[in-house]
Amino acid sequence: MKHRGKWLCSMLLVLALVICMMPATVFGEDLQQIDEISFTFEEPAAGDDIAAFISKCKPTVPESAHYTVQGVDTLVEDENDTVLTTGSFQNKTAYRVSFTLKAEDGYAFTSDDENGWFYNGKINGQWNYDGKIQDDHTILSIEYRFAIGLNRIEKLIYTFPEPVEGKTVGSMGKGTISSKPEGAYEGSFNCTWFESEDKTFGTIVSDEDYENKRMSESDTFQAGKYYGVSIGDRIYDIADGYWLDWYTRVLDNGTMIDHEYIFDYFGPLGEEPEGIEVECVWMIFPEPIVGKTPADIGKGSVYGEPEGSIYEQEFDVVWFECEDDTFAFATEETLETDHMSETDVFQAGYYYAAWPIKGVPMWPNKGYYTPENVELDVANGIWSNNQLLWCQFGPLVATVETPVFSPAETTFRDSIDVTISCPTEGAEIHYTMDGSTPTAESEVTTGAAITLNETTTLKAIAILEGYNDSEVAEATYTLRPNSGGGARPPKDPEPDPVSEPDDDSAGEPAPSADNTFPFTDVPEDSYCRKAVEWALKNGITGGTTETTFSPKSPATRAQVMTFIWAASGSPEPTSTENPFTDVSESDYFYKAVLWAYEQGITAGISADAFGSDETVTRGQIATFLYGVAGRPAAGSEPFADVEGSDYFADPVAWAYQNGITTGTGAETFSPDADCLREQIITFLYLYFAE
Repeated sequence: MKHRGKWLCSMLLVLALVICMMPATVFGEDLQQIDEISFTFEEPAAGDDIAAFISKCKPTVPESAHYTVQGVDTLVEDENDTVLTTGSFQNKTAYRVSFTLKAEDGYAFTSDDENGWFYNGKINGQWNYDGKIQDDHTILSIEYRFAIGLNRIEKLIYTFPEPVEGKTVGSMGKGTISSKPEGAYEGSFNCTWFESEDKTFGTIVSDEDYENKRMSESDTFQAGKYYGVSIGDRIYDIADGYWLDWYTRVLDNGTMIDHEYIFDYFGPLGEEPEGIEVECVWMIFPEPIVGKTPADIGKGSVYGEPEGSIYEQEFDVVWFECEDDTFAFATEETLETDHMSETDVFQAGYYYAAWPIKGVPMWPNKGYYTPENVELDVANGIWSNNQLLWCQFGPLVATVETPVFSPAETTFRDSIDVTISCPTEGAEIHYTMDGSTPTAESEVTTGAAITLNETTTLKAIAILEGYNDSEVAEATYTLRPNSGGGARPPKDPEPDPVSEPDDDSAGEPAPSADNTFPFTDVPEDSYCRKAVEWALKNGITGGTTETTFSPKSPATRAQVMTFIWAASGSPEPTSTENPFTDVSESDYFYKAVLWAYEQGITAGISADAFGSDETVTRGQIATFLYGVAGRPAAGSEPFADVEGSDYFADPVAWAYQNGITTGTGAETFSPDADCLREQIITFLYLYFAE
């Protein structure tokens, strides 16, 4: 049967698997991310009733799953896109069936695709590419394709006509398509060619460029130039008894290129290569680590010899597990079926081998060329003794987990007690207090608290026989004059003036008389006057204008986190990890939010949103400050509107016990109310400056 279709220039090569499930705390409320799903259902046979299948289909999920499958949403005949509700299933016909999945309470579907496409679903043992997460992340719509009486085509192989110096575009002819299994799919396609001075094809960046810069049939291929090609109209034939599901496309020649409009490229053309010959291409494979997953350790990379001869590029890797170093099971078939998933975990005592599933990029930089017989070697690990696998590691040795400081790095007043622990049972923790790197000869912690009374950098390493030493943990505790970073002794709460909007004015010192104070809307007798003076003097806020502080106005979460960061000494974040799509490097609050995230002060309002522009509530700011303090023991509080199960319960109790708040009434804290600027700055003053 003959078909014609318009090819879309996008690749469907391998599953874009994402990180394994990890807890994400949203103001103390645990959310588990679901980034992989699987379920099974009984596929119908020819002659089965369609209406009965739709109504009675009951998918089965694993016992450990935290989602349910709601049943069949729609059934579609694949070839003509006809929605089916009645009739019977036909032989030699392909179908699409869609399901809706619902996450359990406390769980959410997640994907690294910015548009919410979900690529990590396994249905009836087949990986599925067509899932879509709904806006609230608790609903996933996913589609599965199956066929009755037809065999699946596993792979399409594209062979392009190779440009020859002096020949015209028109003389190159069409490209061809073959398949695995052989003979299941045969086709040809038109080629659209583009010329470039290098392999980037940087002048083709829009649909207009694609239309205007393509070569004509009479254009001639020239030496020294690069030529990119895109796939045009296809003519193909699918052998009887086969059907084309989602498939992997591979190249038989040319070099795959990561370009929106170019699919493959050749060049530079010319019989005699110019420049310096690349002597060796070194592959650096990501090294497997016990307890980590393939997704955790990432991709491989390449570099050339001479140095700088190869364009540094990453390559995708799939992993295989074996109990010894033979990897005898690996065949051409098992390379594609028996490899680890992105969420499988590397284990101690096992051997692991890596295979570059899409090949290794060996693009020479300008002034170099790569000969056909260039040497290829591994820079780490060893060549596998199985000819199909490339690099081998093992047997793996577990690594001691990194020591943990409690409280985390912070500022403090007078003194602070810090304990060091290690999650790995039996590990011995060595530490230093002078900034030097700890070794097995360094001081050993007994588990007792270490009392600091000056600015100190603690470093610690955990050691256990039979394990690799842990990474070195580091934290700096900064003594702030007239400021506090740890929990301070509780002070007796005093009754609050009824004239104030928030009883948190209790216990305020007398306002100071300062003729240089700029804010006309904060009078000397205001309960927040002293706090505003302190914030102004310490560069925590400069007001809303040169003459106004706007004490009765609310503030955003971004503004409040910037206040807290400034009051903590504006520490630099130790990493650039930023999970929040609403926080960019150009934002004034960028460093403040990154620091707060890595310190565990906030995890945002969802897995990928900080809620920068949302108004901060009283419960949230209490939670922020509680995180800064290292989440010490909380005690109790008298507020009827604070339940023990609330995410802010411990933070509010801690703030009450430490005199930071006495609530908005004798028995109310008003946790969901907007926190006004006068209240916010008072909270910060009572924690940091008192």
